[in-house]
Amino acid sequence: MPDAATLGVLQDVIYICILALLIGAGAYGATRILSPVAAWNYAGRVVSRVYEWPDAVVAVLLTLLLCSGILSSAPPNADAKPAAQLSQQASEASQAAGLVSAMVQDLLLVALVLGFVRVVRDGDPAELYGLRRFPVRRAFTLAVMWIIPTWFIVWGVAEGSAALLNGVWPDMGAQSPVQLLEGTKSPLVKVLMAATAVIVAPLTEELLFRGFLFGVFKRYTDTYFAGLVSAVLFAAVHAHVGTFLPLLALGLIFAAVYEMTGCLLVTMFMHALFNGAQVVLMLLGVE
Repeated sequence: MPDAATLGVLQDVIYICILALLIGAGAYGATRILSPVAAWNYAGRVVSRVYEWPDAVVAVLLTLLLCSGILSSAPPNADAKPAAQLSQQASEASQAAGLVSAMVQDLLLVALVLGFVRVVRDGDPAELYGLRRFPVRRAFTLAVMWIIPTWFIVWGVAEGSAALLNGVWPDMGAQSPVQLLEGTKSPLVKVLMAATAVIVAPLTEELLFRGFLFGVFKRYTDTYFAGLVSAVLFAAVHAHVGTFLPLLALGLIFAAVYEMTGCLLVTMFMHALFNGAQVVLMLLGVE
């Protein structure tokens, strides 16, 4: 569980995001009424005009659900052991079970959103998210091309963030999953964590944050506003202030690439490559 300071900051960020969404949707809606020719949300390659009010309701509920772990958390007891210490003391079986449970929950949430799009809204997720826009090989090639500058941008933001917060913010340690991966001696736990980072997280986070939320937010605001809000939420749900700015940069880049290509498969591959490189470096002991 994040410390009290982290919880306080992230809860404030999420509340501001939700408030900004509500105000922004109202302001953009009023602008379109006053100026019917305004259609910023239809520019770019990400489809947005197909979304209607039921999608907006689901997007709000999904946002609250994704952020519920932070919004509903209370500051930890001062005498409680840190999460990393508890993780190290947990048995291999309990660690593996927790990882499997988290993967199942994430995949189930994605299945529910895709089921809503396909069954309730009668849409084709593959068409909506541009999964057929490029052949798989072409999408992977584009991902490799984009991930190289992305890596350097995020690394630069991470270094700047560390320099800015070091000595100021109380918790500048690694995220709990990183501490667990670096500290565990269990091959099973390492394999499960690698699978989560390289397969499950790119699939679920891209479909939820870029695919659904970004598309709906864009429909009721515009591309830039939607990209920023979805990226802030993406960074906030990772529940770590020390990596908030690098994750924000990563979310903005993913949103921009998705908007330019119209193919969510590209950002899925980018996400997998980024996380895979991080896992390899951690397993090799590279800081």
